[in-house]
This record gives sequence, structure tokens and C-alpha cells, in this order.
Amino acid sequence: MISEPLANLHRIGLLDAVPPSPQLRGRMLQAAQSRLADALRTDNSAETRFDCAYTTIRAVATTLVLAHTRWP
Repeated sequence: MISEPLANLHRIGLLDAVPPSPQLRGRMLQAAQSRLADALRTDNSAETRFDCAYTTIRAVATTLVLAHTRWP
């Protein structure tokens, strides 16, 4: 079930409805793996490495949410 605040954001055009799928989860995990590889590169600046690590965490978290979301 979608919460009322999320439904409202969708209704006013500030949030897209994206149905979860195995393909989307796969793409999110691939993105996480790529960003993690960039975060581990010592030739990147500390700021870039931090940004890549943060993006990795966000992509994995999004994947977990997608894996546990029921779509109406």
C-alpha cells in the first residue's frame, strides 16, 4: 500500500511511480558495484571517493526497498 504523502507527491507530479522489477533491482546493484569500485580507487580525490561510497550505500538501500515493496 502506498502512503498518502507519497500518493500526493505522485498526484502533483513531484514523484514518479516506478514499479519494482528484477531488472530495475539488477541495474541498481550494477550501479552500486560500479560506484564502489570508484570509491576504492586511490587516484580519485577524497571528495569523489566519499561521493561514490555514499552513492553505493544509497543504491543498495534503494534496491532493498524495491525488493520489499508491494506494487498495487
